[in-house]
Amino acid sequence: MSELAAHSPQALRLGVTTAFEQGIFAAVEAALSEHTRALHITRHASPALVQQVRKGKLDAALVALPLNTEGLHLHPLPYHEPLMAALPASAGSRRPGLTLSALNHRPLFWFKRERNPGFFDYTRRIFDRAGYAPTYVEEPAEHDVLLARIARGEGMILLPASFSAIQRQGWRSARWLRATRCR
Repeated sequence: MSELAAHSPQALRLGVTTAFEQGIFAAVEAALSEHTRALHITRHASPALVQQVRKGKLDAALVALPLNTEGLHLHPLPYHEPLMAALPASAGSRRPGLTLSALNHRPLFWFKRERNPGFFDYTRRIFDRAGYAPTYVEEPAEHDVLLARIARGEGMILLPASFSAIQRQGWRSARWLRATRCR
């Protein structure tokens, strides 16, 4: 990315995925800002960013994989983030290292396959290998609504660990437990 920023005569148009808590990108954004005339950042879901790169609306994007990236040049970064289970505070066990199969009895808020088929299929394969077969509930679009529903005991969600850094009213009663690493 430094090469792209250095050779860009105009502003660098960078896409940043919303799949992770945005604070993890602060150092990258600061470093790129020092090496380019102007940095314009667009934040969207990874599939939308890939489409914008294909259409020439973005110069590059930081996306979460797996994803359909056919026809694009990939430069994987050495960054992996474990998933965390957001559970209601009333959930029983507080033991570390909670396994996915131990959560089979809880409904899982999850996204529709159409939003990101590659990642959806990837997670389903991991769930199958882990013996995890939850009842799926459509994920609300807004995270505050999602966590309020989790706090009421309507289900749980698996999110990247970086989201545990966000503190908002209504999230306090959702408890974060590290789940098995998804690879």
